[in-house]
Amino acid sequence: MGFLYGLRIPLTLAERRTTAFRFFQDVEAWGSREASFPSSDLIGPDTPLTRLLGSVVSEVFPSHGGFLDAAVYDASGLSQTKGVRKTSLRLVWPGILVDADRAARVRDLIVNRLSSASAEGGQIAELEAKLKELNPANAWHSVLGDGAYAGRASVRMPLCDRVAPLPLRGPERRPFAPVGVLRFSISPEGKIKMEWLCREADLDHAEWIKIGCVREGEEARELTEWSVPAWPGSQIVTPSSVRSGRVKVRTAAGSDGVGCGGGLRLRGSTRGNFTAERAGQMMTVERRFSSSPAEFSEKMEQHLGKAIMDPDGALVWKQPG
Repeated sequence: MGFLYGLRIPLTLAERRTTAFRFFQDVEAWGSREASFPSSDLIGPDTPLTRLLGSVVSEVFPSHGGFLDAAVYDASGLSQTKGVRKTSLRLVWPGILVDADRAARVRDLIVNRLSSASAEGGQIAELEAKLKELNPANAWHSVLGDGAYAGRASVRMPLCDRVAPLPLRGPERRPFAPVGVLRFSISPEGKIKMEWLCREADLDHAEWIKIGCVREGEEARELTEWSVPAWPGSQIVTPSSVRSGRVKVRTAAGSDGVGCGGGLRLRGSTRGNFTAERAGQMMTVERRFSSSPAEFSEKMEQHLGKAIMDPDGALVWKQPG
Protein backbone atom coordinates (compact mmCIF):
# COMPACT_ATOMS: atom_id res chain seq x y z
CA MET A 1 0.00 0.00 0.00
CA GLY A 2 2.77 2.44 0.93
CA PHE A 3 4.81 1.44 -2.13
CA LEU A 4 1.95 2.20 -4.51
CA TYR A 5 1.24 5.48 -2.72
CA GLY A 6 4.87 6.44 -3.32
CA LEU A 7 4.33 5.73 -7.03
CA ARG A 8 1.30 8.08 -6.97
CA ILE A 9 -1.15 5.27 -7.70
CA PRO A 10 -2.78 4.92 -4.27
CA LEU A 11 -5.11 2.05 -3.51
CA THR A 12 -8.78 2.59 -2.60
CA LEU A 13 -9.01 0.47 0.54
CA ALA A 14 -11.28 0.92 3.55
CA GLU A 15 -11.38 -0.92 6.87
CA ARG A 16 -14.30 -2.07 8.97
CA ARG A 17 -14.34 -0.68 12.49
CA THR A 18 -13.85 -3.21 15.25
CA THR A 19 -16.03 -2.97 18.35
CA ALA A 20 -13.24 -1.07 20.06
CA PHE A 21 -11.29 1.22 17.75
CA ARG A 22 -8.90 4.14 17.88
CA PHE A 23 -10.68 7.44 18.29
CA PHE A 24 -10.61 9.44 15.06
CA GLN A 25 -12.23 12.63 13.82
CA ASP A 26 -13.02 13.74 10.28
CA VAL A 27 -12.85 17.50 9.72
CA GLU A 28 -14.37 18.56 6.40
CA ALA A 29 -15.11 21.95 4.85
CA TRP A 30 -16.66 22.64 1.47
CA GLY A 31 -15.15 25.28 -0.79
CA SER A 32 -16.02 26.62 -4.22
CA ARG A 33 -15.05 25.48 -7.69
CA GLU A 34 -11.95 27.65 -7.59
CA ALA A 35 -10.87 27.74 -3.93
CA SER A 36 -10.77 25.58 -0.83
CA PHE A 37 -10.36 26.46 2.82
CA PRO A 38 -6.67 26.22 3.85
CA SER A 39 -5.99 23.03 5.80
CA SER A 40 -3.47 24.83 8.00
CA ASP A 41 -6.20 27.23 9.17
CA LEU A 42 -8.25 24.31 10.50
CA ILE A 43 -5.73 21.90 12.01
CA GLY A 44 -2.31 22.94 13.28
CA PRO A 45 -0.51 24.03 16.45
CA ASP A 46 -1.74 27.62 16.09
CA THR A 47 -5.42 27.21 15.19
CA PRO A 48 -8.34 27.81 17.58
CA LEU A 49 -10.17 24.69 16.35
CA THR A 50 -7.22 22.43 17.19
CA ARG A 51 -6.93 24.00 20.62
CA LEU A 52 -10.62 23.39 21.33
CA LEU A 53 -10.36 19.79 20.11
CA GLY A 54 -7.37 19.17 22.37
CA SER A 55 -9.12 20.79 25.31
CA VAL A 56 -12.27 18.69 24.97
CA VAL A 57 -10.46 15.40 24.29
CA SER A 58 -8.13 15.88 27.28
CA GLU A 59 -11.14 16.73 29.44
CA VAL A 60 -13.16 13.70 28.32
CA PHE A 61 -10.21 11.29 28.58
CA PRO A 62 -8.44 12.43 31.76
CA SER A 63 -6.00 9.48 32.00
CA HIS A 64 -3.70 11.01 29.39
CA GLY A 65 -0.63 11.21 31.61
CA GLY A 66 0.14 14.79 30.64
CA PHE A 67 0.12 14.49 26.85
CA LEU A 68 -1.91 13.24 23.89
CA ASP A 69 -0.78 12.58 20.32
CA ALA A 70 -2.89 12.86 17.17
CA ALA A 71 -1.81 11.77 13.69
CA VAL A 72 -3.06 14.18 11.01
CA TYR A 73 -3.87 13.23 7.41
CA ASP A 74 -5.00 15.50 4.57
CA ALA A 75 -7.17 14.43 1.61
CA SER A 76 -8.14 17.87 0.33
CA GLY A 77 -8.93 18.31 -3.35
CA LEU A 78 -11.77 18.34 -5.87
CA SER A 79 -14.86 16.43 -4.78
CA GLN A 80 -16.38 14.73 -7.81
CA THR A 81 -19.62 14.28 -5.87
CA LYS A 82 -20.41 18.00 -5.80
CA GLY A 83 -17.92 19.36 -8.32
CA VAL A 84 -16.37 21.78 -5.81
CA ARG A 85 -13.15 21.78 -3.84
CA LYS A 86 -13.16 20.20 -0.40
CA THR A 87 -10.86 20.41 2.59
CA SER A 88 -10.77 16.96 4.17
CA LEU A 89 -8.67 16.19 7.26
CA ARG A 90 -8.51 13.29 9.66
CA LEU A 91 -7.14 13.12 13.20
CA VAL A 92 -6.35 9.69 14.64
CA TRP A 93 -5.67 9.44 18.38
CA PRO A 94 -3.66 6.18 18.73
CA GLY A 95 -3.72 6.27 22.53
CA ILE A 96 -7.52 6.47 22.90
CA LEU A 97 -9.81 3.46 22.42
CA VAL A 98 -13.56 4.06 22.03
CA ASP A 99 -16.65 2.37 20.66
CA ALA A 100 -19.13 3.90 18.20
CA ASP A 101 -21.41 5.26 20.93
CA ARG A 102 -18.62 7.03 22.80
CA ALA A 103 -17.12 8.45 19.61
CA ALA A 104 -20.48 9.91 18.57
CA ARG A 105 -21.11 11.39 22.02
CA VAL A 106 -17.68 13.05 22.10
CA ARG A 107 -18.39 14.45 18.65
CA ASP A 108 -21.71 15.86 19.88
CA LEU A 109 -19.97 17.48 22.84
CA ILE A 110 -17.37 19.10 20.58
CA VAL A 111 -20.05 20.49 18.24
CA ASN A 112 -21.90 21.85 21.27
CA ARG A 113 -18.74 23.56 22.53
CA LEU A 114 -18.01 25.01 19.10
CA SER A 115 -21.55 26.38 18.79
CA SER A 116 -21.33 27.95 22.25
CA ALA A 117 -17.92 29.47 21.51
CA SER A 118 -19.21 30.90 18.22
CA ALA A 119 -22.13 32.54 20.01
CA GLU A 120 -19.71 34.22 22.42
CA GLY A 121 -17.53 35.68 19.65
CA GLY A 122 -13.76 35.46 19.43
CA GLN A 123 -11.51 33.28 17.28
CA ILE A 124 -13.96 30.39 16.90
CA ALA A 125 -16.68 32.79 15.72
CA GLU A 126 -14.27 34.35 13.24
CA LEU A 127 -13.30 30.92 11.94
CA GLU A 128 -16.95 29.93 11.49
CA ALA A 129 -17.64 33.17 9.61
CA LYS A 130 -14.77 32.48 7.20
CA LEU A 131 -15.96 28.92 6.64
CA LYS A 132 -19.54 29.98 5.88
CA GLU A 133 -18.36 32.85 3.68
CA LEU A 134 -16.62 30.31 1.45
CA ASN A 135 -19.58 27.90 1.52
CA PRO A 136 -22.83 28.31 3.52
CA ALA A 137 -22.93 24.53 4.12
CA ASN A 138 -19.98 24.76 6.52
CA ALA A 139 -21.90 24.63 9.80
CA TRP A 140 -20.10 23.04 12.74
CA HIS A 141 -22.27 19.92 12.68
CA SER A 142 -21.19 19.45 9.06
CA VAL A 143 -17.51 20.28 9.57
CA LEU A 144 -17.26 17.71 12.39
CA GLY A 145 -19.15 14.80 10.84
CA ASP A 146 -20.50 11.69 12.56
CA GLY A 147 -21.18 9.48 9.55
CA ALA A 148 -18.07 7.33 10.05
CA TYR A 149 -19.33 6.20 13.47
CA ALA A 150 -22.70 5.00 12.20
CA GLY A 151 -23.74 1.40 11.62
CA ARG A 152 -21.35 -0.59 9.47
CA ALA A 153 -19.73 2.44 7.90
CA SER A 154 -16.29 1.69 6.49
CA VAL A 155 -13.31 3.94 7.20
CA ARG A 156 -10.92 4.91 4.44
CA MET A 157 -7.40 3.78 5.25
CA PRO A 158 -4.34 6.08 5.40
CA LEU A 159 -2.59 6.76 2.08
CA CYS A 160 -5.69 5.52 0.23
CA ASP A 161 -7.91 7.34 -2.24
CA ARG A 162 -11.66 7.79 -2.22
CA VAL A 163 -13.87 6.23 -4.88
CA ALA A 164 -16.50 8.58 -6.30
CA PRO A 165 -20.08 7.24 -6.19
CA LEU A 166 -22.02 6.20 -9.28
CA PRO A 167 -22.15 7.14 -12.09
CA LEU A 168 -18.50 8.29 -12.02
CA ARG A 169 -17.22 5.33 -9.98
CA GLY A 170 -13.52 6.17 -10.08
CA PRO A 171 -10.72 7.41 -7.79
CA GLU A 172 -11.01 11.07 -6.85
CA ARG A 173 -7.21 11.51 -6.81
CA ARG A 174 -7.12 12.88 -3.27
CA PRO A 175 -5.65 10.19 -0.98
CA PHE A 176 -5.16 10.65 2.76
CA ALA A 177 -1.62 12.05 2.77
CA PRO A 178 0.23 12.21 6.09
CA VAL A 179 0.79 15.70 7.48
CA GLY A 180 2.37 15.02 10.85
CA VAL A 181 1.79 14.03 14.46
CA LEU A 182 0.54 16.75 16.80
CA ARG A 183 1.45 16.53 20.46
CA PHE A 184 -0.86 18.12 23.03
CA SER A 185 0.99 18.71 26.30
CA ILE A 186 -1.43 19.28 29.17
CA SER A 187 -0.26 20.99 32.35
CA PRO A 188 -1.75 20.16 35.79
CA GLU A 189 -3.69 23.43 35.52
CA GLY A 190 -5.27 22.29 32.27
CA LYS A 191 -3.28 24.56 29.95
CA ILE A 192 -2.48 23.05 26.57
CA LYS A 193 0.67 23.43 24.50
CA MET A 194 0.56 22.16 20.91
CA GLU A 195 3.50 21.34 18.66
CA TRP A 196 4.44 19.06 15.80
CA LEU A 197 6.10 15.93 17.14
CA CYS A 198 7.06 14.82 13.62
CA ARG A 199 6.19 15.65 10.02
CA GLU A 200 5.56 13.57 6.91
CA ALA A 201 9.22 13.07 5.96
CA ASP A 202 10.17 11.86 9.45
CA LEU A 203 8.33 8.51 9.12
CA ASP A 204 8.15 6.01 6.28
CA HIS A 205 4.88 5.04 4.64
CA ALA A 206 4.55 1.83 6.63
CA GLU A 207 4.66 3.78 9.90
CA TRP A 208 2.03 6.25 8.71
CA ILE A 209 -0.25 3.35 7.81
CA LYS A 210 0.34 1.70 11.18
CA ILE A 211 -0.50 4.74 13.31
CA GLY A 212 -3.40 5.86 11.09
CA CYS A 213 -5.44 2.64 10.99
CA VAL A 214 -8.30 2.55 13.47
CA ARG A 215 -8.94 -1.20 13.85
CA GLU A 216 -7.89 -3.06 16.98
CA GLY A 217 -7.62 -6.81 17.46
CA GLU A 218 -10.63 -8.70 18.77
CA GLU A 219 -8.69 -9.09 22.01
CA ALA A 220 -8.41 -5.29 22.20
CA ARG A 221 -7.75 -3.65 25.50
CA GLU A 222 -10.57 -2.09 27.49
CA LEU A 223 -11.97 1.21 26.30
CA THR A 224 -10.08 4.25 27.50
CA GLU A 225 -11.41 5.68 30.75
CA TRP A 226 -13.64 8.62 30.05
CA SER A 227 -15.79 11.26 31.71
CA VAL A 228 -18.24 13.15 29.51
CA PRO A 229 -19.33 16.49 30.99
CA ALA A 230 -23.05 17.13 30.73
CA TRP A 231 -24.47 20.05 28.81
CA PRO A 232 -27.99 21.57 28.82
CA GLY A 233 -30.46 19.11 27.35
CA SER A 234 -32.22 21.91 25.51
CA GLN A 235 -29.20 22.35 23.26
CA ILE A 236 -29.81 19.89 20.45
CA VAL A 237 -26.79 18.76 18.46
CA THR A 238 -27.59 18.30 14.79
CA PRO A 239 -26.33 15.10 13.16
CA SER A 240 -24.17 15.69 10.11
CA SER A 241 -26.23 13.38 7.90
CA VAL A 242 -29.44 11.38 7.83
CA ARG A 243 -28.73 7.67 7.99
CA SER A 244 -31.69 5.56 6.90
CA GLY A 245 -31.46 2.66 4.46
CA ARG A 246 -28.24 1.08 3.29
CA VAL A 247 -27.41 0.44 -0.35
CA LYS A 248 -24.49 -1.70 -1.47
CA VAL A 249 -23.49 -1.82 -5.13
CA ARG A 250 -21.76 -4.95 -6.35
CA THR A 251 -18.75 -4.91 -8.65
CA ALA A 252 -18.60 -6.39 -12.14
CA ALA A 253 -17.15 -9.58 -10.63
CA GLY A 254 -19.97 -9.98 -8.11
CA SER A 255 -22.85 -12.44 -8.18
CA ASP A 256 -26.14 -11.61 -9.87
CA GLY A 257 -29.27 -10.71 -7.99
CA VAL A 258 -30.38 -10.46 -4.39
CA GLY A 259 -29.64 -13.48 -2.26
CA CYS A 260 -26.61 -14.50 -4.36
CA GLY A 261 -24.07 -12.30 -2.59
CA GLY A 262 -24.45 -9.33 -4.94
CA GLY A 263 -26.95 -6.86 -6.29
CA LEU A 264 -28.56 -4.04 -4.35
CA ARG A 265 -29.29 -4.62 -0.70
CA LEU A 266 -32.42 -2.64 0.03
CA ARG A 267 -34.81 -2.47 2.91
CA GLY A 268 -37.27 -5.33 3.24
CA SER A 269 -40.26 -3.40 1.87
CA THR A 270 -38.54 -2.88 -1.48
CA ARG A 271 -36.73 -6.16 -2.02
CA GLY A 272 -39.64 -7.89 -3.74
CA ASN A 273 -39.73 -5.29 -6.52
CA PHE A 274 -36.06 -5.63 -7.42
CA THR A 275 -35.11 -6.81 -10.92
CA ALA A 276 -31.68 -8.39 -11.28
CA GLU A 277 -29.23 -6.86 -13.75
CA ARG A 278 -26.12 -8.35 -15.22
CA ALA A 279 -22.81 -6.58 -14.59
CA GLY A 280 -21.84 -4.33 -17.48
CA GLN A 281 -25.40 -4.04 -18.82
CA MET A 282 -25.91 -0.79 -20.74
CA MET A 283 -28.68 1.47 -19.51
CA THR A 284 -30.16 4.66 -20.94
CA VAL A 285 -31.11 7.24 -18.32
CA GLU A 286 -32.99 10.38 -19.32
CA ARG A 287 -32.81 13.62 -17.34
CA ARG A 288 -34.26 17.06 -17.96
CA PHE A 289 -32.01 20.13 -17.90
CA SER A 290 -33.71 23.52 -17.99
CA SER A 291 -31.10 25.40 -20.01
CA SER A 292 -29.53 25.55 -23.45
CA PRO A 293 -27.47 22.66 -24.89
CA ALA A 294 -24.39 24.89 -24.89
CA GLU A 295 -24.68 25.58 -21.16
CA PHE A 296 -25.23 21.90 -20.43
CA SER A 297 -22.15 20.99 -22.48
CA GLU A 298 -20.08 23.57 -20.60
CA LYS A 299 -21.09 22.13 -17.23
CA MET A 300 -20.34 18.57 -18.32
CA GLU A 301 -16.88 19.54 -19.60
CA GLN A 302 -15.93 20.77 -16.13
CA HIS A 303 -16.21 17.19 -14.85
CA LEU A 304 -15.67 14.87 -17.81
CA GLY A 305 -13.68 16.92 -20.31
CA LYS A 306 -14.41 17.46 -23.98
CA ALA A 307 -17.25 15.54 -25.57
CA ILE A 308 -17.10 13.26 -28.61
CA MET A 309 -19.64 14.07 -31.33
CA ASP A 310 -21.47 11.13 -32.92
CA PRO A 311 -22.35 11.17 -36.66
CA ASP A 312 -25.94 12.01 -35.75
CA GLY A 313 -24.80 15.13 -33.88
CA ALA A 314 -25.17 13.73 -30.35
CA LEU A 315 -22.50 14.60 -27.77
CA VAL A 316 -20.97 11.73 -25.79
CA TRP A 317 -18.86 12.02 -22.62
CA LYS A 318 -16.76 9.19 -21.25
CA GLN A 319 -15.39 8.89 -17.73
CA PRO A 320 -11.59 9.51 -17.68
CA GLY A 321 -9.59 6.32 -17.21
